[in-house]
Amino acid sequence: MRWPNEKQRGWRTMLWLSSGLLVWLVVLPWLARTGGFAERLRELADRGVDPSALFYTDHPAFAAGALPGADTQPTETP
Repeated sequence: MRWPNEKQRGWRTMLWLSSGLLVWLVVLPWLARTGGFAERLRELADRGVDPSALFYTDHPAFAAGALPGADTQPTETP
């Protein structure tokens, strides 16, 4: 098995990082503006829910049962 030299390894690393950044900065935002993602984000915005928030359990709509999962009780772990 032939190991790549430092220059080849650097180019390969840059290619992987560039690909990841392309997906993160271009593809994912594009998906968020199209199809089912955009519709779901609009539904959440109409309910006053910030889709970028981490937790919804303190939101008044969750307590009122308006959000998905609001009807389930939290389970306790031993």
